Amino acid sequence: MFKPVASQFDHDDLTRLVDQCTDEAIRADLAKTYSDTRPEAVLTALWTNPASNELFRECFATWLSDKAKEVRDWQAERPDPMAVRFGELCRLFKLTQVERDALAMAVMAKQKYGGIEQISGRLGPCGMGIRAALLGVSQEEYTRLLEPKGRLRRFGCLKKDGHLGDDMWLYLLGVDDAPLTGRFFRKCEDPSLPWAYFGELASRHGELLKRMISCASSQRGVNILLYGEPGTGKSSFARALARELGRDAYLITQSDKERGCLSASFRFAALRVCDGQVPPETSLIIVDESDAMLEGGGGGGGEVLLFHPFSNSSNKDKGTLNDILDEIHTPCIWITNSRADSLDSSNRRRFDYSIRFDKLTREQQTAVWRNAAQRHGIGDALPDNLLARMAGRYAVSAGGIDLALRNLSAMMAKNAVRQEDAEAILATLLDAHVSLLGGPDSARPRACAGYSLDGLNIKGPIALSRIESAVRRFKETRFRSSDAAPDSPRMNLLLYGPPGSGKTAFIHYLGASLNLRVVTKTGSDLLGMYVGETEKNIRNAFREAGRESSILFLDEIDGLLRTRAGAERGWEVSQVNEILRQMEEFGGVLACATNFADNLDAAALRRFTFKLEFGFLTEDGKLTFYRRMFASLAAGELTPEDERRLLNIPDLTPGDFRTVRQEFHYLDDNATHELLLDALERESVAKRGFMSSNRIAGFAVA
Repeated sequence: MFKPVASQFDHDDLTRLVDQCTDEAIRADLAKTYSDTRPEAVLTALWTNPASNELFRECFATWLSDKAKEVRDWQAERPDPMAVRFGELCRLFKLTQVERDALAMAVMAKQKYGGIEQISGRLGPCGMGIRAALLGVSQEEYTRLLEPKGRLRRFGCLKKDGHLGDDMWLYLLGVDDAPLTGRFFRKCEDPSLPWAYFGELASRHGELLKRMISCASSQRGVNILLYGEPGTGKSSFARALARELGRDAYLITQSDKERGCLSASFRFAALRVCDGQVPPETSLIIVDESDAMLEGGGGGGGEVLLFHPFSNSSNKDKGTLNDILDEIHTPCIWITNSRADSLDSSNRRRFDYSIRFDKLTREQQTAVWRNAAQRHGIGDALPDNLLARMAGRYAVSAGGIDLALRNLSAMMAKNAVRQEDAEAILATLLDAHVSLLGGPDSARPRACAGYSLDGLNIKGPIALSRIESAVRRFKETRFRSSDAAPDSPRMNLLLYGPPGSGKTAFIHYLGASLNLRVVTKTGSDLLGMYVGETEKNIRNAFREAGRESSILFLDEIDGLLRTRAGAERGWEVSQVNEILRQMEEFGGVLACATNFADNLDAAALRRFTFKLEFGFLTEDGKLTFYRRMFASLAAGELTPEDERRLLNIPDLTPGDFRTVRQEFHYLDDNATHELLLDALERESVAKRGFMSSNRIAGFAVA
């Protein structure tokens, strides 16, 4: 029992204590009974002897008190690093005195101090009772201290058996000397975009958000969910909102250099720590990249391992998230790239407000480019028209823009890139970035080299040049008006005809000519696995194109707009109904292309403003595309014999000329008119074999 303190007694101290609590008779009796004169044995003898026990208790208590004062005085002059860190923990977690004592007892057990390690190993009722007695509380109260939702368990101070948390021990030892609060959250000092930059989002949602947050009760905060496409400005919106409200923004830690990406459980605990440290009336907490927290719910029924960053539970328990949403006092912005339907409904309904973020418009992307260029100190070197071109060509996130400009800035600072070469360097950087992410080289498709409206065979009274002018007038009037009448004329184009006849290339040509982005979707992009998913994808496609005033191009539309007369399943009807509804309401340019027009639903056909049939090339068209496509391959003009041979090749399309040009681009052979004509004839023969088994249909004539 006295082993921990026995080493503190020298011979004079021990003699003085014996003289204080015994007389000569007692000492004689002790000498007969106990022969061991070591300090531990003498102290034990004084304790167990009835004649000396009472006085020994008083003297020993006085000695302990004096020693404790000596320790405190010594520590005041030379603070113990572990004691400092222990105090910091207690203050940060706002532990009560009994919670502090329980944590201190666990630390002492870990240090194997005073025999407490023996008690800490007893997991049965007896061990729990002894620990409670040491703390001066009832066993029931001690058991409550170890409940999962109690502070000691919630913050990972103690395990469920009362042992000290492993990572807590490492912190107390000083293995991690980073500031304690910085492990969990930090005050946001990053510059924010102007509130006006968010345009419709700010005007539509901003005023209500500001009222909700400003009027929130100090007993319960407000939880706002920002969700949607990555790279659409959700984080910037949250920071700008904090600035607009005059509040300090605090970011919950996502990762650090030593521990990498932090677990959902760690971040839940960090959020609780932050909420307990910042003033709710002047703060706004931002939980960025909260996907794992929202989808998994944290797990563990409320128990989190605060100092164990990789302790993600596979249990998708939603209880932790629900508790957090109900108990946080500070207004909180949650940011996720997850779809709304991936979150549990019981979690979703606890959010006070939510905003979905769609892809950025070109104007918004241009503003992101301008802000990032200024931040990296090269704003003056990059004129607005250059930034606008980059925004139009590349549909990349704010992170991708920042990465490209950071590298360009570093190279320009070292005079490795001249200002006049900046655009080319940016294009190279972004092409590589987009390619790595699996996207197209640029957001704005360009018409195929050599493509021309001249020579196309459009069967009908309206030439493509007039269609281009009509779309241009629609753009100049409709895109400038935000309150067009519901029954105002639409611009829905149907392009049909054989493969390769120039339908897709015409839409890309139209986009380049009118400086409009083309949003291309095919059936594989829109068809979903689950009930209702296709309809949602269709709505999102129209919404994306509408927000950016882009051309929405639905290629191979026959797979989506097939006539409902022969439908056998409900979803075949519902997806056609959804497209018809969107065609009625869409305020932009819609273009649809198909090789099988007679399979389309009759109601859809009535909704197209222009129906353009692309046919096989006429004789003039064959000559036009031959000269345009092959000018760089074969020298000299066609002989009359070669020209007759070309005109006699049936069923040629612009796509055939492009295929042959690509073929000879990679061959070492020198192209001659004879070889080029041979290749065109092969394309024609192959096409006729395909057409014999796959009818290329237009509108049937009754």
